[in-house]
Amino acid sequence: MRLYLINPSNPLVSIVNVSESRWNRYRVWKPLSLMVLAGLTPPGWKITIVDENLGAPDYPALPRPDLVGITAFTSQANRAYEVAAGFRSLGVPVVMGGIHATMCVDEVSERVDSVVTGEAESVWAKLLEDARQGRLQPRYEGGRADIGNLAPARHDLLPARYAFGAIQTTRGCPLNCNFCSVTTFNGAQYRQRPIPEVVREFREKFFDTKLFWDPFAGGKFAQYFFQAVENPVQNPSSDAAHRLVEEAQLFIEAAHSCRLKL
Repeated sequence: MRLYLINPSNPLVSIVNVSESRWNRYRVWKPLSLMVLAGLTPPGWKITIVDENLGAPDYPALPRPDLVGITAFTSQANRAYEVAAGFRSLGVPVVMGGIHATMCVDEVSERVDSVVTGEAESVWAKLLEDARQGRLQPRYEGGRADIGNLAPARHDLLPARYAFGAIQTTRGCPLNCNFCSVTTFNGAQYRQRPIPEVVREFREKFFDTKLFWDPFAGGKFAQYFFQAVENPVQNPSSDAAHRLVEEAQLFIEAAHSCRLKL
C-alpha cells in the first residue's frame, strides 16, 4: 500500500519564492504533523511526504498511491482542494485533517472522502485499516491525544533543505489569543512529552541552527529540558511569551545550555 502525506503550498510563504525574499527560507517549517503521522503508520505502507513549499511535484508522473492524506492551514485550503480533486479524479481516496479541516468540517467534507478532526493519533491506525479494507469512513473524531508516548517523527522522509529542524515538545496553550487557533485546536492546558524522549530526539536530530519556538510556555518543563541537554546548543534563537521575564532561573539554564553570557 502506498501513502502520500501532502503539505500543500502556502501562498504566503515558500522556499520556491526565496528569490523574491531571502527570508522565505526561514519562514518555511517542516510539516511536523505529517512526520508524526508517518511515525505512527504501521508496516505495510510505503510512505512519501510531499511538502509543496519546497516545490510541487508532477503528481501524474509519480506512482499512483492507494491513499492521500492532506493537512492544511486556511491559507493552504484552496491548494489542498486542488490536490484532492486531482487525486479523486483518478479514483484515489483522499483524507484531510489539520486546523482548517477541524474548523470547517462541512466545507472540507464536500471536497474530500474523509475528514479527521482534532489530533489524529488516536484514529490513525483505524483510518489506515479502513482504507486498506475499502471502508473509509466520512469522518474520524481525533480529539486530544495522549502525547506521553509518541512514536518518533520520521525526519528521514524529508530532504535537508530547511533552515530549521522541528521537534514536538508540548501541545496546548492557556493564553487563548484571539488571533491564534492553538487553544481551540489543542486545548487550554499544556500537555508535555517526557523530557527524556524530547532530549533523545533532539540529540539524534541535532541541527546546526536552533530556534526554540515558545519553549518557555511550559515554565518548569523548559527549565528541566535545558538542564538535560548536555551538549551546548549552537546558534540559538527563540520566540517566547512575555512571561519569560518572570522566569529568572529559566534564563540561567537556557544561557548555560546555549553558551550565552547574561
